[in-house]
Amino acid sequence: MFKRFHGERSMGYKRIPHNKTKYVEMGGILSKLSGRNNAIYIKNHWQRAIDNDWASLMNMAHYIEQCTDTIQTIVRFNAISKDRGIIHDANIKRRDLYAKIESAIKEDQQYSERMLKIQLNEGATINNFNAKNMTVSTGDIQKYVESYPHIEIKTDMQLIRSMEQDINYKKQKYRENIASLRDYFEQFKLELIKLKSKNARYESDLEEGKNAVLEDAYLNSIFYKYSSNENKYLLKLSTERHSHEQVRRTIKHYEEIKEKVESILGEDIEKRKTSIISEYEAGACLED
Repeated sequence: MFKRFHGERSMGYKRIPHNKTKYVEMGGILSKLSGRNNAIYIKNHWQRAIDNDWASLMNMAHYIEQCTDTIQTIVRFNAISKDRGIIHDANIKRRDLYAKIESAIKEDQQYSERMLKIQLNEGATINNFNAKNMTVSTGDIQKYVESYPHIEIKTDMQLIRSMEQDINYKKQKYRENIASLRDYFEQFKLELIKLKSKNARYESDLEEGKNAVLEDAYLNSIFYKYSSNENKYLLKLSTERHSHEQVRRTIKHYEEIKEKVESILGEDIEKRKTSIISEYEAGACLED
């Protein structure tokens, strides 16, 4: 079990600094009279806001990629998925081996006589014994195999017992990983909420800032229309260094992980039983 330290932030990445926006310098008297200085103020205000939002968002994105809770949520989820597959396959193989042994037993000429002896030893009577319609239990099969002469059948039974030991071990690891996954997953969801909140703040400020810049009177004036391309460029919000699509993909990736983990943790217990139990387990499934 890995130790957990909630709130401990990884320093394996270089944090993006805040409040490092380069301001556009105000102009002189003509710039003030034309309204350009007001446009510069609006651009500087919102550029600084979205740059700081971006720094906060990227720092959170880097953090969630490296934090213990995210890593362990994925590790536990993968381990659970692997164990579920192994246990399911083993149960199918175990069921088929039991069917093979049962088929061989039924072909034995002495089947009825030997099964009658086993049933009588278990407290049955001659009057209530019906060999033809008798239900064969796993325990009956195991007892019968002890006196069965075929080496192949005894080998299959030994293989079943070995598989059962391995299945029980896998079930224990499965239960441990389910418990750990629930613990790590709660913190992982909180970190994902923080990341999505910071992304929403960035998108909101970016949209509001763009609208504020476009609605400024100077950008709709004749002074702006005939100003240089450099002047026009300086008054626009810049997002060239904001790799927003990368963050969107990161959020989508962890949202998919969240949905997969919730699917495992939220499954109905009975549904989980029927999906991985074999007819020979009689309730001894993963959740028992």
